Amino acid sequence: MICKFCGKEVADNTITCPNCGNSLVAITSEIHADNNKTCPNCKTIIPLDMKFCSKCGWNFEENKAAQKICPKCGAELAEGAQFCLKCGKKVDGKKSKRGIAIVCIIICIIAVAVAGGGYYIHQKNVQEQIEQERLAEEARQELIADFKEKEKELFDKIVDGENTITKISDVIGISCFMDTTGIVTPSAYVSFAESQCPSDFTQEKNRKKEVDKLVKEIKDLNCNEEEIKDLKDAMDDFVDAYDARYDFMFNGNFHVAKYLEEEAANNKDYKAKKEKAEKAFTDLENNSAE
Repeated sequence: MICKFCGKEVADNTITCPNCGNSLVAITSEIHADNNKTCPNCKTIIPLDMKFCSKCGWNFEENKAAQKICPKCGAELAEGAQFCLKCGKKVDGKKSKRGIAIVCIIICIIAVAVAGGGYYIHQKNVQEQIEQERLAEEARQELIADFKEKEKELFDKIVDGENTITKISDVIGISCFMDTTGIVTPSAYVSFAESQCPSDFTQEKNRKKEVDKLVKEIKDLNCNEEEIKDLKDAMDDFVDAYDARYDFMFNGNFHVAKYLEEEAANNKDYKAKKEKAEKAFTDLENNSAE
């Protein structure tokens, strides 16, 4: 056998190494094929299931934990040994530095991969959020553009009827001025004016339907952006002024004796609301250009 201290070869039954002087007791606790084992202290062969040596009293259980034994031949193994010196069986030993280094490298690669994957996911989420914000802003600007376009269409539709309204107003006004009885109802003057200029009445009634339709479409857009607040308020006032004049003349909502006075007031309010709406369009265009 080999001395575990100096590495020199010595006789199998040597108790003390003749080269280095160290005790070799417990170095060869052998298990035999005939279900016997050798006491590592006195070399007596005893049955495998015995816990104590029948000759010297060696306690196998107490000393088993302190020894590192070859699983094949039962020989004690040197500290850190990877192979049994007696039978050559490979056994667990200390991991090599190279193995530890490889494990560390693998761990580092995994860590870098995980970190890189996390960074990639984060960047992807950031890009998706930026894209969503961009699409949301595009949709908002498109809504504002649709609102402006509809409001401009509505404004032009009302203004286009100014001459028609003026003509109808003049016919009613002259009729009221010439009447001295005071018993003719407003609806009678409206009917008389319609008989004098039926195409104008028809045209304006159709225009009113188109105005109401545009007002509904604008309301359905549900555009409440801060940029168009002034325009929205101005156009609401302008539409109200138009509706008031229309109701005044077409539904006979006036006092016959005061018709000219009331029409002058309505017309003045209409003109003021029209100017306010025109200015709101101009201001919005200037702000958009900036």
